[in-house]
Amino acid sequence: MAKLESILTPELLSEVLSVWYGHVSDGSSVILPSQDHVKVWFSSSPELDSVCVKSFGPVLDAIKESGVTSGQQILDAAKPKGPLDWLSLVLLLDQMPRNCYRGDASSVVYRLFDPLAQDVAAAASEKGIPDLEPQTRWFIGRRLWFYMPLEHSESLDLHRLATEKFASLARDIELLISDNDDPSSLIGGDDELRAKAARVLGASAESAEAARGVAKAFAAFEERHSDVIERFGRYPHRNGSLGRASTDEEIKYLSEGGETFGGGNGHTH
Repeated sequence: MAKLESILTPELLSEVLSVWYGHVSDGSSVILPSQDHVKVWFSSSPELDSVCVKSFGPVLDAIKESGVTSGQQILDAAKPKGPLDWLSLVLLLDQMPRNCYRGDASSVVYRLFDPLAQDVAAAASEKGIPDLEPQTRWFIGRRLWFYMPLEHSESLDLHRLATEKFASLARDIELLISDNDDPSSLIGGDDELRAKAARVLGASAESAEAARGVAKAFAAFEERHSDVIERFGRYPHRNGSLGRASTDEEIKYLSEGGETFGGGNGHTH
């Protein structure tokens, strides 16, 4: 793991955040990302792909060549010191590979990086980082990424957990909106971040509804993923990349416009 320790540095983790949030202009937008912000993250962009390949392709290749088999090995090498370091690792393992390995190269995303990301996200959840740490809990544009590895899984149990996590996010959004109506209890310490988030979400009826809309959209997207896993036990659109034989039902499903979540258009999902 010595080689990984020399690669997974604090500087690298900082660069991950700089690249991923490069289009987000201010802290308020990390609390409540706009549709345009979200679109950049979830649409295939040659520009973003190019930046990710240049900045993180060598790092991902080094992880691939290191023989690493668990997220704990990644954590031992990176030694994350705070919530944002944990966020960087989840992004590095779950999102960056999807921008760096597309098309025929995508099998490594599913075989290697997704399990690593799931391990790291699970460890983060055990420590309460997404749901309890103020730097992540009250920032929708940070918190949601800890749940993406669950959504990318082909485990129905992890999808059930993802459903619970997105429901928890929706509850916290309602909490923030109600906080803005009575902010007097939020004074000092960690409550300052909660109060800031409450002001952003409760600034207007439009912002409150936008926040609710984000939570609803991500919950619905997870439900679509979960439905596929419940029906097939896997994502049929990944079969080609993974060298899996498709069943007749899967072939029929995909030929009739079944869900690929962008994976059928050169995207990696």
